[in-house]
Amino acid sequence: MKLDNRGFTLVETIAALAIVAIVSSVIFQMFVLSGTFNQKAKEMDIANVIAVNQAEAFKNDPDIDPMKYNTSTYYNRAGVKLADSTGAAFRVDSNLTSIPSGGSGNVYLPDSATSLDLAAYTDDSGAVTDCDVQISEIEEQANDGSSSQQIKYIIKAKAHDETSYTELDRVDSSKIKNNLIPIQVNFPAGGTYPRNIYVTNNTSNAEAEFYVFNAQVENPKITSDQIVILNTVRGTVDISYVPVTSSTDLGYQLDLEVYRLNDSSNEKLLSYSANKYLH
Repeated sequence: MKLDNRGFTLVETIAALAIVAIVSSVIFQMFVLSGTFNQKAKEMDIANVIAVNQAEAFKNDPDIDPMKYNTSTYYNRAGVKLADSTGAAFRVDSNLTSIPSGGSGNVYLPDSATSLDLAAYTDDSGAVTDCDVQISEIEEQANDGSSSQQIKYIIKAKAHDETSYTELDRVDSSKIKNNLIPIQVNFPAGGTYPRNIYVTNNTSNAEAEFYVFNAQVENPKITSDQIVILNTVRGTVDISYVPVTSSTDLGYQLDLEVYRLNDSSNEKLLSYSANKYLH
């Protein structure tokens, strides 16, 4: 058998190089797009961390100075706060509003996903006991008659010494603002304290926010956070105490807008809100 030892012709070589160039161009574009998407995702993560950190600092601030919050702050690409706009990659515009809690109050008390009445939790002997709360998320068919799915949050509770939970509510995502699940906690008048709430938050990224009402005793040395104690078993949780309404009680809401800074324009990345009581 005679072997053909001829190489590629010039036409074949040019065609092969053209194919390689086309394929390489497509692959290069994919790498460029992937890098762009990864950069945007990283920026969104940093923006979210900046907003959450500012909101948490606001909620933990014992004194509210409007001049401190109605302002703009700047951060570098790593999310580190800067003294001014020099070298800044992100800008956060914040706006603080206040309203007496005896007024409308709707700005500061979100539509609760459910309520938890601590008077209902007793042990086998009838004595008061702590309670456990479990929060999970599932996908169910939407209520609008379509075939689309929506996330719903299942909130369960039980007395601490019991083994099975009772479902309190099953709510859709429309009541979840800023990834917060608002839960109203009613402390019984003259009830035994401290009362512990053990929370297992199995959701992917939502924070369980407990708003405690009537957490007061006659002893002036006992503060609200010594009456109801929140214990985190899993996930992210937080607690706020709603004071007895009076003319000196104020509610505050901090609205944050995070922008990415560049040479051509300022791109708004996200909005975030936080609220607290001061009395």
